[in-house]
Formats: sequence, C-alpha cells, structure tokens
Amino acid sequence: MRASAAKRRCSSRRASCRTKVRCVMRVGFAGAAALVAFCAAAAAGAAPPTGDPKGLALLERVHRAYRTVPAVGISLRLGAASFDYKLVLRSGIGVAEQVVVRQGGRTTTLVARRGGPTWVRDSGRSCWRRLAASDSQAIHDLGQRFPDQLLTRVKAPRRTPTGWRLPVSISGENAVFVIDRKSLLIRSIVVTNPQMSYVEHVSALRPAPRLAFPTRRC
Repeated sequence: MRASAAKRRCSSRRASCRTKVRCVMRVGFAGAAALVAFCAAAAAGAAPPTGDPKGLALLERVHRAYRTVPAVGISLRLGAASFDYKLVLRSGIGVAEQVVVRQGGRTTTLVARRGGPTWVRDSGRSCWRRLAASDSQAIHDLGQRFPDQLLTRVKAPRRTPTGWRLPVSISGENAVFVIDRKSLLIRSIVVTNPQMSYVEHVSALRPAPRLAFPTRRC
C-alpha cells in the first residue's frame, strides 16, 4: 500500500489507525503509514480476545511466556519508511511505550508511560508536545497483556516444524502470529489485506531499553 492510500485509509477510521505510530502502522505517527498491524487504538480495559478454544489456549501460553520478558521490540520497513516500536513490560503487561518513525530524513518520536499522557517530538524539533487524550496519535493501550493490545479474535492454530502459526484479527485486520515452539514467544507478525502484505519482526528485549523522556517541553 502506498503511503497516500494508507493515510486516506487511516484518516477515514481514526480509532483504528492511530497515527500514533504505535500502529506502528499508526500512520507515521505523524505521517507515514503503517506498523504493527497493531494499527488500531485499543482502549485500556478493552474486552479480552475471543475465538477458537485451541487458539485461546495457545495465546494463554504465550501470555505466560511474556511474564518474564522485560520488553518487546517490533520493527518494520515499508519502502522508504521504517518503524521502531518498543513496549516495556512488567509481568507481561505493557507499562511504557515508544514509537519512532523515520521517512525521508524525518524522524518523529512518540512516548507514553502507564497512567501518563502521550508526548511527541516532531521531526526537526528538540522539544516535546503533550498530546490530548483525544488526539489521534495518543497512546491508549498500556495496562494490557502483550500481545492483546489490539487483538480482538483468534482462530485455530497450525503446527509448523518450528512452532505454530496463529491466525488472529487485529481490529479487523487479518494477521498471523508466528510463535516459537521452544520459547512460546512471537517471532513475527504477518499482516495481509487486499491492499498489501508485510512482516513485522518481533524480538524480546533484555534488558528493557531506556525510552526517551520528555525533559524539554514545548
């Protein structure tokens, strides 16, 4: 999908494509389009995912595996745009989040901590702006278990030589979690839709990275 098409698509459904780059698909948080199929703004306290019993059982095993993981990183490159998403975990629950979008020499960074506001550092600026909770780029999915942030439904898993492929629905988008057999951690997220398909690379981060802090505010 070209950036212009993605922008139109996201602008037409603000709640599902929060430019907040968290979406890593989040429309370039300020303007690119795309990241984690995770591209929909999930509100804290959202209903847990539903679906196939075997898929939900596997998802619960994944939840348990992430209880000892300090943080998760998700990266994606689409054409000239790259997205870098980091989620700090505490007992498997997201407590801080940062998304960095780079495109055409421009870099936009968003960061939020559980219980606090979202801050954005626009490209070319050295100060941080506080976003209103109603802003389309605001981060609202902290306080949930990974990877439930935008997950709405799971289907029956399929065994592979290296683990499982778990088909899921992420705010209406079809995706597949590629799960490692030994660790039960997600290695990648394969996203497919009529406009495009892409792979988000997922990694466990040890130790947890130090996220940006909005020391100088606009």
